[in-house]
Amino acid sequence: MSTQQHLEFTRPVVSISLGNDALFQNRNSLDTHDNDIQQVLLHSGDVVIFGGRSRMVFHSVPKIYPNTISNEEIRHSMGEQFGMGRFNITMRNEYKFKEKCNYLWKDE
Repeated sequence: MSTQQHLEFTRPVVSISLGNDALFQNRNSLDTHDNDIQQVLLHSGDVVIFGGRSRMVFHSVPKIYPNTISNEEIRHSMGEQFGMGRFNITMRNEYKFKEKCNYLWKDE
């Protein structure tokens, strides 16, 4: 499991799932005995938004369901080898990044 621990915690993180269905899990701690796990089945095109307190929850994708892409045209364009896979596109606004990495933008 991981958390969205980045430079700026006030802006939401947007995650887009593409491809096969996947089981998404989250919980408030890494304690494996924590039974307060929430599970959601993600389908291709689903969007998850981590904002506010949810930025700090632990999350994982423990299972991908092969060959569950429902659109035949998309499945064909991705090729036979994609039968087991999925893509995840994650977007963050890291507007404080430059302040933290000034050495990359030194004045000459």
